[in-house]
Amino acid sequence: MLMNEASTNVQGDSQMLDRIRVYVYYPDMTYTEAHNKEEYLFLDLLCDIGGALSLLLGATLLTVYEAGEFLLLFARDYLHLRLVK
Repeated sequence: MLMNEASTNVQGDSQMLDRIRVYVYYPDMTYTEAHNKEEYLFLDLLCDIGGALSLLLGATLLTVYEAGEFLLLFARDYLHLRLVK
């Protein structure tokens, strides 16, 4: 069952206060208690960041190697064609 009463008081010329009284009735007085537990530890965060950075570093080194290999092969083929003619 929910009952409310509203009343308005005027104090001075510009200040108005509104008040509401609410009665809340619960069917029973049980409650659930929740506890927060840290599941993602700081060390786990550091490990994940380190793993991601090493993956990016490995990909970057592989890309640099492939670009260098491409340039060397391109230069070899270019010079070979220039010297054969």
